[in-house]
Amino acid sequence: MARPVDPLACLKCTKPVDGRGLVTCAACGTTFLLLHGKALDASVSPPLPQPTWEELSVRGAGALVGHMAVVRRLGLAFGALDPVVARVMMESPEGPLKYHDVSSIAARRVVGIGQALLAVLLTIPFLVVPGVALFATLHPAGFIAGLVLIGLGALHLHRTFIAKALRLRVVGVTGRVCDLTVHGQGTRRRRFFDLLQERCGLTPQPIP
Repeated sequence: MARPVDPLACLKCTKPVDGRGLVTCAACGTTFLLLHGKALDASVSPPLPQPTWEELSVRGAGALVGHMAVVRRLGLAFGALDPVVARVMMESPEGPLKYHDVSSIAARRVVGIGQALLAVLLTIPFLVVPGVALFATLHPAGFIAGLVLIGLGALHLHRTFIAKALRLRVVGVTGRVCDLTVHGQGTRRRRFFDLLQERCGLTPQPIP
């Protein structure tokens, strides 16, 4: 049986941290956003679900299979994606984690190991380097092709090392944990994070 996750644990070393908001772990020096939900702070008041609320999902990376999380009207649904087509979420029979049962939300930007390896092994040698070589020929066709390759390579490097991935952990009072590392997805993941905070009764904070 998996050990329960401390809702106040550091996102990197799992040591307990003090405070809320942008906190820094005394043990490993990691800075991350830590928010207290209704289960930890009685002053937090999640709004009543509305029929017009949108549902938004993000996909998270996994060692063998992907994962997904969905902000729904009644709570946060999450689970592994089916291993065949990787599109259907195998949600827990317990249903979504209700927003008033959320103990904490923790988040920070991280450089994904898989994305970094992809950048080093594929993006730089097969996009950036050939792009620069084609650009340097000054031939019109090579110039355009070089710009396209450099642009694609720069976009992936920016997503990997500047925008980074989002590490998100949501701990419920019942011990349920949604732990995702979300690559890319730009404004979608930002919107997802904002909606999650709003529905937990929190003022949206930016991803640190």
